[in-house]
Amino acid sequence: MILVMIMLISGLLATVGYVLDKSGKYSFSALCYMFYGSCLMWVVDLVAGLREEGTAALALTGEEALDDILLSLSVILLALTVWAVILTAGALRRSRCPAAA
Repeated sequence: MILVMIMLISGLLATVGYVLDKSGKYSFSALCYMFYGSCLMWVVDLVAGLREEGTAALALTGEEALDDILLSLSVILLALTVWAVILTAGALRRSRCPAAA
């Protein structure tokens, strides 16, 4: 449940950036796809867990909650790293001089 909530919040923040970025310069759409894709994956996992275990799937120990938080942070950092690579590649592509090519 923690995973789903953190990814949903991250996706909503990326969506706000997407709406505010009228020029498309910052490629928030890629970030939205990554966050909403991971949120969808964990929602499906949560629903499957609820079907198999019932409400016992929602009970978390302290260790499981910490694991969920660390996994969420690692996914967020990976998504931000991929986003930075996309932005850097786009900036390098735009900065090339057409006469030099």
